Amino acid sequence: MQAYIRALIPSLIPSEATVARALLEHADDIASWSAGRLAAATGTSPATVIRACQSLGYTGLNQLRDAMTKARSDGGGAGQRDDAGSALDRIVAAGVEQLQAMASILDRAEFARAVTALADARRVLMVTMSDLAMLGQYAVFHFALVGRSAEAPADPITMHALAGMLGPGDVCFAVGHTGTNGLTIRICQAAAGAGATVIAVTSFARGALAELADIHLAVGTPHPEVMADSTTRIRVGQMLLIDALQDALAARLGTAAHTETMFRTVSQYTYIRPDAD
Repeated sequence: MQAYIRALIPSLIPSEATVARALLEHADDIASWSAGRLAAATGTSPATVIRACQSLGYTGLNQLRDAMTKARSDGGGAGQRDDAGSALDRIVAAGVEQLQAMASILDRAEFARAVTALADARRVLMVTMSDLAMLGQYAVFHFALVGRSAEAPADPITMHALAGMLGPGDVCFAVGHTGTNGLTIRICQAAAGAGATVIAVTSFARGALAELADIHLAVGTPHPEVMADSTTRIRVGQMLLIDALQDALAARLGTAAHTETMFRTVSQYTYIRPDAD
């Protein structure tokens, strides 16, 4: 839990970062502190304390305080061992919670702007790193099904080079979690400097990548302190968002027939008809 807060501090505005550092400094006592007391200790206001908690992925101080207390009592879930059935139930529940969080936080107007930018773009460059890298290829395939070509090189240096070759009318589509990955930010800065539209997908409403982007889609995360399950939640939400963009692009581009043709092409490679008796 403390590692999670420490990792997000660079993405916070200065006053909220001060609150986050105080949370770490007074972790042993924070369970009994009110927003007013924390504000007084940090020279901020109760409103700033609440905003800091929300930037960290919580509804307010009470929820964050409960999460910190739970993390201290059970080690944040580290070392727990469940049988196979419990593991399945836990991951399915995590996925459901992620989708509920995304449904409540995702800005529909920003989503519509993203669809327009993707539909009108000359080129689309996908930027995905680490355990989210597969989402780049996932988007390339699903966008292709509706006639929207995109590219997702695996190498970040290649991504950076291509980002610098984009221009007005092109889209750089970056997918991340905290929005603080240095490689992703540098690539998006290159794209923005070249005049391309930057679309960012992150879990949080704020962050360095969100501030850089022209269009920001926040998908939320219900329990960010449980880092072991975070990538599962992230992928579920991000993949569903890509599916939603695919569906919206099909309607916008009028490519239902194209989609059917593409599916037939794919089936020729993936389906072997059984021999007739």
